[in-house]
Amino acid sequence: MGCSGDREPAASNAPASPASPPAAGAADSGKQYYDTLVAQFGEDYAACGAGETAIHAGCESQASTAGARGGPTNVLLMLDSSGSMAARIGGDRKLTIAQDALLDFARKLPSTARVALRVYGHTGSNEAAGKPASCRGTELRYPFSPPDAAGFETAVRSFEPVGWTPIAASLDAAAADFATAPKGARNVIYLVSDGIETCDADPVEAARRLQASGVKVVTNVIGFDVDGPAHQQLKAVAVAGGG
Repeated sequence: MGCSGDREPAASNAPASPASPPAAGAADSGKQYYDTLVAQFGEDYAACGAGETAIHAGCESQASTAGARGGPTNVLLMLDSSGSMAARIGGDRKLTIAQDALLDFARKLPSTARVALRVYGHTGSNEAAGKPASCRGTELRYPFSPPDAAGFETAVRSFEPVGWTPIAASLDAAAADFATAPKGARNVIYLVSDGIETCDADPVEAARRLQASGVKVVTNVIGFDVDGPAHQQLKAVAVAGGG
């Protein structure tokens, strides 16, 4: 299993979507899905980001040793805010569930971590006329800083799901993001998306460019309620990014 949004059998190294959400209409199903995300991604970030190649032995088995290593880590969270994130799971918007999960994740970061937030798909619209603006719409909303619950929550809650999905542009922008991060730290990305790139670019090549840019970073991908084509593309992004 790779360090990704899935609990697949140990023989698999494929990043994928988190466990399937409860059936729509089930009591508190959105909260259950959120809890699943937190359980999967809230504590193991250091194990997933400790190296520059994928870890296929399972993040859980390395959680304790990662904590023992300590040391600073730069964590760049990338959140999809495209129009499809307005869809609902058990009554809750997917964006709201993802925002809640990221906030809980950030609260569990150690004091040695620096966290940043890049959001994409939050500008323009998901109509054809809004595509150009939307595909330019990737923005560092929260630069690398020590964990700050109030400031980070303000940034996480400050946009709506409206546009297309510029994953490649967001990965291309990450090199500049890490240029402003503290030096000498491990660098790790967690990219959250519920679908494929829709801005006529290649996110797999973008992940490769980031790897070749000199920034030592591991790109992990969390597929949020994805279908088969999105699963395959997001898996390829994670593999190209060493995550």
